[in-house]
Amino acid sequence: MERRAPERPDRGFSLLELVVVLALLTVVASLSAPRLAGFMQGRTVREEARRMLSMLEWARGEAIARGERVVAWFDPATSTYGVRLDTPAGGAEQPLRRYALDDDLTLHGESAAANESGQLEVLFWPDGAIDPLSARRIECWEKDAPSLAIALDEPGFNFRVEDPRDAPAS
Repeated sequence: MERRAPERPDRGFSLLELVVVLALLTVVASLSAPRLAGFMQGRTVREEARRMLSMLEWARGEAIARGERVVAWFDPATSTYGVRLDTPAGGAEQPLRRYALDDDLTLHGESAAANESGQLEVLFWPDGAIDPLSARRIECWEKDAPSLAIALDEPGFNFRVEDPRDAPAS
């Protein structure tokens, strides 16, 4: 006796079933799109803060490797930042790296830590130490609101990323 598989009708999806599935997908996409847009904007500022932190670590490594003073600079006026060798007054600037922020991001920092041209500077000595007069906090704002900050830890050895939204309410 031969076994046969049960027969199924050879039919596809009806037009009504396809329309219902497409309508459900449209509703789900319209509900999730605003949340995804906010997620992507948040990633931009986080990625920028990580890039700044990596640049600071690289600048320290360059100071040690070259045996020279290296400056990481942040220019709030032009929303740019980078690394250069520290040159004597009147010497030609020797840029090593330069970055620009996205259009909706801006830099902010303590005005007391700014140099004559308004740039915030972090000076690394040839042994990798951070000069005590260097900027201790650089904020990256998104749409005119503080978003993330690069801050020097309390012993003054390393920088870290801080999110002001995670700070406890005072």
